[in-house]
Amino acid sequence: MGKNSKRRPVSAQGSKGSPAEAAPEGGDLQTAFAVALQALQTGQLAPAAAQFGMCFVCAEMALSKQEPEMQLNLKQYMWQCGLYRSACMSQLPRPQEQAEALKCLVKCIELAEELEDNEKLFESLSLKASLHVRLGHHQEGLADASRLEALVQENPSPEYEQAALLHKGKALVGLEHNDLAVEALRSCAALAAKREDARRETEAHMGLAKVLTIMGDSQQAKESVDRAIQLAELEGPERVTFVEQALLTA
Repeated sequence: MGKNSKRRPVSAQGSKGSPAEAAPEGGDLQTAFAVALQALQTGQLAPAAAQFGMCFVCAEMALSKQEPEMQLNLKQYMWQCGLYRSACMSQLPRPQEQAEALKCLVKCIELAEELEDNEKLFESLSLKASLHVRLGHHQEGLADASRLEALVQENPSPEYEQAALLHKGKALVGLEHNDLAVEALRSCAALAAKREDARRETEAHMGLAKVLTIMGDSQQAKESVDRAIQLAELEGPERVTFVEQALLTA
């Protein structure tokens, strides 16, 4: 990816890749996308994943019949459907569903590269890295984080850099490279604090609490636990409960 790569909005509303502009026949794909999105918003992950998958396949089938400009829009629509589908399937319990989520993300990465869209590439890689680490695929997660770091080098962005450092740190914890993990996670926490990104700083301190405990540094681990909970309190009781439970099971 070069520094002059195109950067398009990721938002599902009002972007050039939105379902409204991607639909080749009077909004059919837009309606199908809206049905999938409604299922997702009401917590129906399996039906939402199936519907997003249908949207993706329908757009893919229509692709070769369209003019170049519409092909571009359809590819953006396909990327959006693929990302949503992978996000849904990554939260389903069966291993085959999580494996399918990874396959979707590989396709999303390919589409983002075809579109020369760094924001879409970043989102796809970030979700893939996160899922790999959560599934215990630490080497694969580290490889994705390295690609994110390369993307940051070509297209400097504090947001991208934070995510790359977080995924790198978590992967390194899993690979038992603890000193390197602490370095990455502390860098992420410092950058997030500077940007007043409480959510990302919380995640970094949760990772630090885990690795510092492993290393036997109970004092600094406690400091990270306290900081993570302090930041969670800014978002309300539900977030505090989530963070406390995550810290207990880390």
